[in-house]
Amino acid sequence: MKTAIIIPTKNEEKYLPMLATSIRNQTYKNFLVIIADAFSTDDTRKIAASYGFIVVDGGMPFTGRNNGASEAIKRGCDPLIFMDADIVLPHPFFLERSLQEFKSRQLDIAGTLQIPYDGIQAINLRSSRKVVHKAIYWTSNTGMRLMERSRKPMMQVCMFATKHAHEMIGGFKPLEFGEDTQYALEGRGKGLKFGILRIGGKVFASTRRYEEKGFIKAGNLFFLTGMIFGRQYVYGESKRKYFD
Repeated sequence: MKTAIIIPTKNEEKYLPMLATSIRNQTYKNFLVIIADAFSTDDTRKIAASYGFIVVDGGMPFTGRNNGASEAIKRGCDPLIFMDADIVLPHPFFLERSLQEFKSRQLDIAGTLQIPYDGIQAINLRSSRKVVHKAIYWTSNTGMRLMERSRKPMMQVCMFATKHAHEMIGGFKPLEFGEDTQYALEGRGKGLKFGILRIGGKVFASTRRYEEKGFIKAGNLFFLTGMIFGRQYVYGESKRKYFD
């Protein structure tokens, strides 16, 4: 049974090749990649096709993830891995080791830790040198570790789920942001086993949203309230365009 990698996109021609190359270079090969594209006006779909990826229609991130998951389940895939389009897998053993850990711990849902990177750095990808970015991602990683075994787990950017877990949760909810953590919350509430994966290492995550939107608009108030106060504030269905 194949693993599905599901990536929601919109106008990701600059970032998608970096992720796609890191996926293609994995030692683990038993997967298919589904791009759920929100009607990009650049070459995102053409790039996806050039890597042999399946392309379905997307929308907001929650829509893309759900549409991609539906396609994956229809094709008999299990488990499902949800990745943001602007991450990069850290080394060729990431999928192999992460899936081994996911299965050996008998997890239903899992998140991963992150390393920030700046800009488009397809060669010799390195951690951001900006103190503010290091502080943000240290806070995020610390929060995910601290909340891992609590009633309020958190996860972002690269997430694993079994087919059973996804169907039991009912997919990602229509939230402006925080739909990834809400997914984990609902899974824990339904008795599913959640964990943060460590053996495969930390994924590289772009800092572009912090550069473009700032700390609060990028969704970090949502994340910090959950970490500090042990509760999540759910945001209603978004009326804004995807990634505007």
